[in-house]
Amino acid sequence: MAGSPKITILSAQHRGKTFELTKDVYTVGRIEERDICIVDPTISTYHGSFVKSGNTYILKDNNSTNGSRVNNEPIVEKELKNSDIIQLGDVEMLYDCDEGDNGGEKTSNITGINLTVSPASSSSVRKLDSVSPYGERKKGDSKKSQKISFIIIGLLVLIVVGLLGYLASIMFAGK
Repeated sequence: MAGSPKITILSAQHRGKTFELTKDVYTVGRIEERDICIVDPTISTYHGSFVKSGNTYILKDNNSTNGSRVNNEPIVEKELKNSDIIQLGDVEMLYDCDEGDNGGEKTSNITGINLTVSPASSSSVRKLDSVSPYGERKKGDSKKSQKISFIIIGLLVLIVVGLLGYLASIMFAGK
């Protein structure tokens, strides 16, 4: 075998962390006692194991709480192929081995994300200029709120002018 198979974590918190597989058996879980420790609440303390089988590995789920998936298919036991996407709980990983290790067989990666673009439209969001965190406004609301704002400002101006006039009359009345 030219190079050892490896597992690379794709999920955000541990993205890029790689585990090279050289032994016959690896246990996986979220505690330090496991050969492959991934601290994530969706991974069981003893989630499963990778067992060497010829030039590849078999992923075995250990009756974990959140399950194991390969290429988005739930598994109990599955022989891995190059470029398989493994999900343990919510943590997604890539199984990478030399092409020669699985007879040059290519696998398609199926994840929960659909990256294909619909020919009918390039976006599901039609118009962004009217997006508001306060919800949709009715058409008459802006004119109504504008009138209320002008009335309030007018009343405040009248009150300020009245107070200034009162203060001026007090100041000049004493002379």
